[in-house]
Amino acid sequence: MSAARPNGDLRRMSDSHTYQRFFAELKRRKVFRLAAFYGTAGFVAVQAADVFVPALGLPPSILRVVAFLVIAGFPLALLVAWIYERTPQGLKRTGEATEDEIDAIVSELPSRRWLAGLAALAGVALIALSAWWLATGHIRGTGTYESIAVLPFANLSDDPAGERFADGLTEELLNGLAGVKDLRVAARTSSFAFKGTDLDVRTVADSLGVAAVLEGSVRREGDRARITVRLVDAERGFQLWSADYDRELRDVFAVQDEIAAEVVRALVPRLRPAERETLVRGGTTDAAAYDEYLLGREKWRTREIPALIEAIEHFRAAIDRDSSFALAWSGLADAIDALAYRETPYAYLVPEGRNAALRALAIDPELAEAWVSAGILAAEFDLDRETGEFAVRRALELRPSNAFAHHQLSGILRYTGRVEEARPHIEKAVKLDPLSALILETYALHLLGAGDAAGAREQQEAAADLAPGSVNHLGLVWYAKRFGMEPAEAAAAAESFARARGVADPVQWQVVGSAIVDGERRDKALAIVGRADELDDYEEHQLRLALGDHETYLDWLEDEWKAGAADLLRLGVLPQYDPLRKDPRFIAIVRDLGLPNGYDPVTKTVRWP
Repeated sequence: MSAARPNGDLRRMSDSHTYQRFFAELKRRKVFRLAAFYGTAGFVAVQAADVFVPALGLPPSILRVVAFLVIAGFPLALLVAWIYERTPQGLKRTGEATEDEIDAIVSELPSRRWLAGLAALAGVALIALSAWWLATGHIRGTGTYESIAVLPFANLSDDPAGERFADGLTEELLNGLAGVKDLRVAARTSSFAFKGTDLDVRTVADSLGVAAVLEGSVRREGDRARITVRLVDAERGFQLWSADYDRELRDVFAVQDEIAAEVVRALVPRLRPAERETLVRGGTTDAAAYDEYLLGREKWRTREIPALIEAIEHFRAAIDRDSSFALAWSGLADAIDALAYRETPYAYLVPEGRNAALRALAIDPELAEAWVSAGILAAEFDLDRETGEFAVRRALELRPSNAFAHHQLSGILRYTGRVEEARPHIEKAVKLDPLSALILETYALHLLGAGDAAGAREQQEAAADLAPGSVNHLGLVWYAKRFGMEPAEAAAAAESFARARGVADPVQWQVVGSAIVDGERRDKALAIVGRADELDDYEEHQLRLALGDHETYLDWLEDEWKAGAADLLRLGVLPQYDPLRKDPRFIAIVRDLGLPNGYDPVTKTVRWP
C-alpha cells in the first residue's frame, strides 16, 4: 500500500505539468491576449450599437445582427489565433513550439503567468454577458415584449377635427395591435385616462401594467396629415423605434396598418409571417366619412341618451358617404344597442341595428368589432345567448386583447348561470382595462355574487373613484348592506353620491344610506328617493329594492318585462335580487327569460325556476 502513494504523486505531478504546458501553449499562440482584446472590443461594440442604432432611427434588427456577429465570431477568432500568427509578411500558420519556449513560459513568475489568464477570463465574461443580454432581450429591440399601451396621440393642429383624428388614430392602432396573438394591449379607457397629462412613461406603464408604450403626435393640414410615432421600452425608458409619416387622409387606414405592423415587428422580433397580415380592418378612403365615424364613436362612448341619438345619425352619415365602411356599420349597431338597452321605447330600432352588424360582417368577415356587435344584440334582444356567446368568442379569436369583448362574454356567461366560467373573462377585462369604471363595477358585481363581499367593495370603491357621481358611485349605496358597511359608512357614501349628482339637499341622503343598512327611517328614505328628479327610473327602483320596497319594484319590473326591456339579464344570479326569488311574479319573469333564479357561492350551484 505504501508503494502506491509515490506513483499517485507522480501522476498528479504529470497532470499538473501537462495542464501548465497547455496554458503555456495558449499564451505562446497569443490566444489569451486575443480573448481579452476581442471580449472587450466586442462588448463595447454591442453597447455602442445599443445606444446609436435607436438614436439614428435605424431598424432594431441591426442590433440583433451586431450582437450575433460579435458573439458568433468569438470562438472563430480564438480558433484563428490558435492556428495562425501575425508576422511582418502577414498571417502564417503557427509553428511548433520548442521545449525551451514552453519551459520558459512555465517557469515565469505566477504573477506574470496568471495576468494573461485573468485578462482572457475577463474577455470571456464580457462576451458571455453580451450573449445573456441578447438572449434575455436586454439589448434594445432584441427582446419580445408581451404588453403595450397606446397613449392618445397629441394633436398639433388647431382644427378641432384634428383632435378627433388623433384620437381615432390612437384607437384604431390600439384595436389593430389587439389582434396580435400573445400581445396584451391596454384598452382605450385606461390609455385615454392619461390624455393631456405629463406623466413619465414609466409611471404610466406601471399604472397599466405594460412593458412598452406607443406615443406620437398628429398634425392635420387640409387633406394631409403628418404623423410622428415613438415606441418606448417602459422599464428602461429607451426608444425602441420611431418613424414619421406624411400621408393624404384618404390613406389613413393604410397608414394605421403600416404603423401597427412596424410596431409589432419592433415588439415581437420572432413574429411569425402569418401574424403579419392586415391588423387595422374595416376602414374607408373617404375622409369625411371617417370624421362622421369618429364623431359617432365619441358620442357613443358617453352612453348618454341624447348623445346616443346623435351617434346614430353620425354613423348613418358615414354610411351614406361610403356604404362599404364596415366599422361605421358596426358603430351603428353598437349605438342602437346602447340606446335601446337604456331606453326601451327605442327598441323599434333593433332590427336596423341587427342588419347593420350583419352588413359589417358581410363586408369584412374578420372584423372583430362587428362580431361583438352582432353577439350583444343576439344575447340582449333575441335572448339567443348561444349565438351571442359564439359571436363574442369569435371576436376574441380575432382580437384577443379586446377588453370590451371579454367584458361582454363574462356577462353572457354569468347571467346564464356559468359564474365560474365567466370569472377569467371579467378578470382579463380588468387586466386589459384597469381604469375602466364600468368594468370595475362589473367585476365588483361578479365578486359579490361569488361571495367575496370585501373584494367586491374594494372594486366598487375603485370604480366610484374613477367616475364620481355615476351609477358606479351609486353602487356603493345600493349594495351597502351586502358590502358589510356600517350605517355611518353607508350614510357618507350616499351623501357623497348626492353631492356629485348635484342634489339640492345632499345631507338628507345620509338617511338613505343608513336605512339600507339598518332599516331604520325607511319611509323617510323612500320619500327622499321618490323626490330625487336627478335619478332615472332604473336607479330609483334599484334603491327602492335595496330599501325593501319589493312591491313597488316588482310593479316596475313587470312593466319593463312586458315592454321588452333588454337589461333584465342581470336578474338571474345577482344577489340583490335574492329577496324576490320566491315571489311568483319574479319567478314568472326569469322563467320567461330563460334565466336561473339564484346562485349559491358556497356550493357554486345555480338554482333554476
